[in-house]
Amino acid sequence: MSPHESEPTTFGIVAGLGMGAGIFYYRSLVNAHLARGLSPRILMVHADVRRVMAHAAARETRLLATYLAGLLRQLAEGGAQLATIPCFLTSDLRAGAGGDDSGSARESPRCDRRRSRAAQPSTSLDLRDTRHHGN
Repeated sequence: MSPHESEPTTFGIVAGLGMGAGIFYYRSLVNAHLARGLSPRILMVHADVRRVMAHAAARETRLLATYLAGLLRQLAEGGAQLATIPCFLTSDLRAGAGGDDSGSARESPRCDRRRSRAAQPSTSLDLRDTRHHGN
């Protein structure tokens, strides 16, 4: 690296919250970097989907936020400067968000196959500021 080049950004991914969403996002980052002749710097942490779904089902938003913030903090402490939590919406989560007119959730979450080609990060956060505020 020449003295004029900046250090590459380290990306963080919270994986485990969708049928392959973290892997899809990881591959997309790697392919985008390789297409530009760059080597990516990526850190990953795996979320416990059962814990996330339990908090969501119980509407325990503060506990869910605390758990996810802890995972993001782990990435920041590992050197990640930017992080995302990619997931595919399940019918259960859409129902809870008012996306399903029936209002009833199915017994088990299932991946929405219509969205499986484009993982959309539900949260993207610049972690450079969080390390200095003790959050």
